[in-house]
Amino acid sequence: MPITFATASGFTPTTEDDEVTYLNGQFQANIDADLDVDPDQPFGQIIGIFAKEFQQATELLATAFNMVNPNAAEGILLANVCALTGTSPEIASYGNVLCELTLNPGTTVPAGSVVYVAGQPAIAWSLDTAVTYAGDGTDSWPSPPVTFTCTQTGAINALAGTVTGIGSPIAGWVAVTNPAAATPGHAGDTDTTLRIRRNEEVTTSGAGNINAVLAAVAAAIEPFYSGNSATVWVGENTTGTIDANGVPGHSIHVVYWDGTAHLTPANTIAQAIFDAKADGVGTYGALSGTATDALGGTHTVYFDQGASVNIYINLVTTPAITSSGNNTQYAAIASAVVAYVQANWNFGTQANIIPIVSAAMAAPGNGITDIPYWQIDITNPPSHTANIAILPSQIPVLAGFQINGT
Repeated sequence: MPITFATASGFTPTTEDDEVTYLNGQFQANIDADLDVDPDQPFGQIIGIFAKEFQQATELLATAFNMVNPNAAEGILLANVCALTGTSPEIASYGNVLCELTLNPGTTVPAGSVVYVAGQPAIAWSLDTAVTYAGDGTDSWPSPPVTFTCTQTGAINALAGTVTGIGSPIAGWVAVTNPAAATPGHAGDTDTTLRIRRNEEVTTSGAGNINAVLAAVAAAIEPFYSGNSATVWVGENTTGTIDANGVPGHSIHVVYWDGTAHLTPANTIAQAIFDAKADGVGTYGALSGTATDALGGTHTVYFDQGASVNIYINLVTTPAITSSGNNTQYAAIASAVVAYVQANWNFGTQANIIPIVSAAMAAPGNGITDIPYWQIDITNPPSHTANIAILPSQIPVLAGFQINGT
């Protein structure tokens, strides 16, 4: 009986045993029913050679069969089939952080010198450009912030004030700190995440609804934003009059967040909105860009950048740990809190303290038994204990995190 490769469930390559069994039967049926096809005999050895080649051929056929199926293709073949619908793999990128250096007069810190978050020396941040402090009155000090780039790709974060370790000791280099949180990089797409993004983009593409607009703007922002993920909020007024938020009738209000630097060009945002929204739907916002239609005509599209709300948190633990005395435990808790924030804080997400406490308590190796007290605020140092209310067009940003005030 011939071997079946393609079925309703897909293409399955054969095994060598499958091929040997099939060829044994064919040889005996077409040459002699008593033909000795034992693997030690000449005919058996010939069959073994053919079986191996045929099996490898079915693997190639399986690859060719699956190369046009986004749910089965892998690697470069998956990237190729995703490109047909306009989805490109996200490339792994490196994050960066701006740091202030404290140097003695006459000190130079060469490019490539590294710093790290306290307690995390394995994750290094490398200085992009050499820094010199003349100390003769021609320059100011502490230094203007200089850029350090993470030596590892991925969504690696560093909270404000935590980059204090010097990994390249240099005479005259006294201290380092980062006034603001780092901008994380991207981990890059795996086959799984690429398939998910393609499915989302294909599902919303051309729909002319707010989901299509949201997906289009998020995709437009991604190349310009090295953070964990771009964030978009789309409001819609389907009535014929101005709503309570000031949005005119039959209009949409797009608010996006692409990090504090806001590097995405306005015209890029405008084009994404124009291409995805339904015809006849107006746009609203304080900012604007120009979109071009298929005939070369230009259209002004309105939108807004999201307003960030800095959130500062201090956790009081039992037993008390500090950044200097308990580096490993401190880093474990900080990493767990940052991971929670990156995964859950979005437009309109309330800055609730209990999930933060839960994330800290669940952190492996945290070395604590309880968090009986905490402080959360929009100013530093934090002094309140209640959750922080966030508006739909606002996005909370973890600007400072401490444990027991350190």
